[in-house]
Amino acid sequence: MYTPDLSPVLGPVAGIALAGGVARLVAEMIDERAPFVDPTPFAPAFLQRCADARSRKTVG
Repeated sequence: MYTPDLSPVLGPVAGIALAGGVARLVAEMIDERAPFVDPTPFAPAFLQRCADARSRKTVG
């Protein structure tokens, strides 16, 4: 799953949309191990922040 800014979204509802590093990150999250990168920027909550920003948009 991708957002309008082309950033991937990861989490239990998004599944795996990229290979390699994403699969590793998701596996680490499932196994409750420390992730090799910070997964916060890819959390499903990001979609809500995008929607909120779009709803406040007045032009374009």
